[in-house]
Amino acid sequence: MEQKLSRKVRYTQSALKDSLIELMQQKSIGKISITELCEKADINRSTFYKYYKDQYDLLQSIEDDTLTWLQARLTTLSGAKSERDFKIIESFFEYFNENSQYMKVLMRKGGNISFQEKLMGIVFSRVDQIINTQPHGSNLNRYYSIFMLSGALGILQEWLDNPDDIDEKQLAEIVFNIGGQLEL
Repeated sequence: MEQKLSRKVRYTQSALKDSLIELMQQKSIGKISITELCEKADINRSTFYKYYKDQYDLLQSIEDDTLTWLQARLTTLSGAKSERDFKIIESFFEYFNENSQYMKVLMRKGGNISFQEKLMGIVFSRVDQIINTQPHGSNLNRYYSIFMLSGALGILQEWLDNPDDIDEKQLAEIVFNIGGQLEL
């Protein structure tokens, strides 16, 4: 019985998240009412308030899910410029593609800068850890990393706007090759 409840909760939360993102493609979050959100998700307002206090709390949940996934994947990066690291980078772009409806809203140019800063902070923190464990790390690498990560963010935003230009593997190759230029 508890498994059914859990599945039902997951479905409800997923429906709310999908509905919020769809509405955010049309207007800003401040102009989205809970009533409108619940109608789109086909749930009662009381059900919404069972899980979230407002639409901003729901958006925070979407952001947290994404950042948690990213952080877990980043811990597996070694910085060894290996095929394994390439596959991990490729998996980031596969995730972004599979969740493109969400990512387009979260990562759009001029969008939620706070989320983008958190995302970049998590990535930079892991890259910085890798650099600091390398025997021949340079202080300049920190600046190279910032430059590379800012470029990767721009590439991601462009790709989300034009997903048919290149596939996830090509995108991963670009980021991996640029990252390979760092003198670790």
